[in-house]
Amino acid sequence: MRKLLERDFKEQFWSSIESIDLDKHIILVYSLKFENVSPIKVAEEICVENSTGTWTPVSYETLDIRKEHGAKTIGLYSTHSGDYVIMVAVNSQDYDPEKGGLSALLADVAGNVYEIKMIEKIKLLDIFFPRSWLSAFRGPKYGIEGVREMTNTLDYRRPLIGAIVKPNIGLDPRTISVIAYEVALGGVDFIKDDEGLVETSYCSIEDKVSYVEEALDKACEETGKRAFYVYNITADKHEQVVRMAELVKSLGGKHLMISGTYSGFGVVRMLAEDESINLPIFVHTAGKEAFTRLRDYGISAAVFSKIWRIVGADEVLTSAIAGKFHVDLTEAKRQVIYLRSKLYNFKPSFPVIAAGLHPGSIKAACDFTGNDILIFSGGGILGHPMGATAGAKAMLQAVMAWMENIDPLEFSKGKPELANAIELWGVRRLEE
Repeated sequence: MRKLLERDFKEQFWSSIESIDLDKHIILVYSLKFENVSPIKVAEEICVENSTGTWTPVSYETLDIRKEHGAKTIGLYSTHSGDYVIMVAVNSQDYDPEKGGLSALLADVAGNVYEIKMIEKIKLLDIFFPRSWLSAFRGPKYGIEGVREMTNTLDYRRPLIGAIVKPNIGLDPRTISVIAYEVALGGVDFIKDDEGLVETSYCSIEDKVSYVEEALDKACEETGKRAFYVYNITADKHEQVVRMAELVKSLGGKHLMISGTYSGFGVVRMLAEDESINLPIFVHTAGKEAFTRLRDYGISAAVFSKIWRIVGADEVLTSAIAGKFHVDLTEAKRQVIYLRSKLYNFKPSFPVIAAGLHPGSIKAACDFTGNDILIFSGGGILGHPMGATAGAKAMLQAVMAWMENIDPLEFSKGKPELANAIELWGVRRLEE
């Protein structure tokens, strides 16, 4: 028998998409930038770091192990700019979804590849999961239809509107409840904590929920419209997250929020799979741009959105479409698609847009996203010259204008709330 050579092992890093069992492999797509090195060598190095290898052969890695468990390049494409796109398949059985789960998978496939010296830029563009692997996850409990049932918008499927409490730090529970009451009078669907409004020594979760729910009950009695508060229960310790979630539910709260980027996928999955809590979960994604913003490095925002849906987020903050922050419209479109399109048996999640939005942003934003969208506004409601209640009404009037396909400036005639907002902030176009 011929002695096995290094090239015999390297050959196991290559295959085609038609020759692998797609129900047993997770497919990864990366963009690559490198110079003065063979694309074949780069591809093999990625496969080494994404699976069995190390920088030098070891006797315990047999050809059978490499053949069964080694990552495989199933596509390597040169672009007109001279960069490359690579598709890599990894054996899904190496990452038990119930034991190691997504944390173990991502530590491998979005880990050492970013440190390979010969690669200048690399971005994880997409991950395709087999149905068998994702069957371990439950996905959103409520999803779009469940949230629409909560907000009584199943039949008239308008964009949903929420207010963000501002300032997003330093407020006591009574002040937050006053803000919630004023905004709820304007007819919004949600009021939410921002990422900075966490439990503190001067703002306990018990007091906040108690005061806010009392205020929302009062507003509902006066208007007949129920608004829901989204409580931020972000914390380092999972037991603290569970404690706050249970308190929110026991005190009458109906919705939770987690700042997911730094809390991690696992805490959202834990909440979503806890039958005793059973509240919808909004994932705030502050910090994601540290990973996603560069076009040629990091991890695609669409990958994050897909994973948030898989682990159980009912609503996911995407991009500031027609807002104040950086937005890549291609990535924004992909995020919306990945949250709403069919994904095996998972319920669709509500895409959320926010950051610098106001009534004059509604048409441009909704033209881009369609009606199954949740729009949050902080300053665009609370900064209204006629007050927070008028700001909420102006946002809903802008939504009605869009639903009826009427220019917002024309629709604002006889509606001082919308007219004042447009006079102050204007009507925003998407290209701005």
